Amino acid sequence: MITYVTHQRQATFSSSSCLNARLLAGRRLMLVEDAPDCERKLAQTLTNAGAELFLDCNAMSAADAILGAKEAPDAILMDLQNSIVEGHEAVRLLRRKGFENPIVAMICAGDQELQRWCLNGGYSAFIQRGSDPSEIVSLLNEITLSGNLAAR
Repeated sequence: MITYVTHQRQATFSSSSCLNARLLAGRRLMLVEDAPDCERKLAQTLTNAGAELFLDCNAMSAADAILGAKEAPDAILMDLQNSIVEGHEAVRLLRRKGFENPIVAMICAGDQELQRWCLNGGYSAFIQRGSDPSEIVSLLNEITLSGNLAAR
C-alpha cells in the first residue's frame, strides 16, 4: 500500500516479483524522494518487497508528517541528492523530538565526507544512490529487523 503524504503523483506499479519478494512485509517505510522517476522505481521495489509505503518529496514536510502521525514508520529512506541541508535539518528535528527508528541516507557514490557527515548527523546508515534494488531492500530489512546498522 502506498500513501502520499503531502503531494499527489500518478504512479502505476506492476505486480512483478523480485528476488526479495515480501522481505519487507509488515514494515512501514517513509520514502523521501523529489525526483518522480526515482520515486516510482523505489516505490515499486519497496512495495514489491511487501512494505507499506509513505511518500513525500520534501524532507521537512516528511518530518512534520512523521511527528504528527499516530504510528511512526519503521524506517525512513531519504534522498540527499538535491537537498542535503534540508534533509540534515529534518533528521536533526526528528532525533531531537525522539524519533529513534533508522534513517537511511541515499547519497552519491564515493563521497566519503558526506558519508561521515550523515553518520555523525543522526542518520543510521547510508546507501549509494543507484544501488541495486535488492541491496536497498536487504539493508532496510536488516536495520528494521535487528537494529543492526550498516552503511553500504
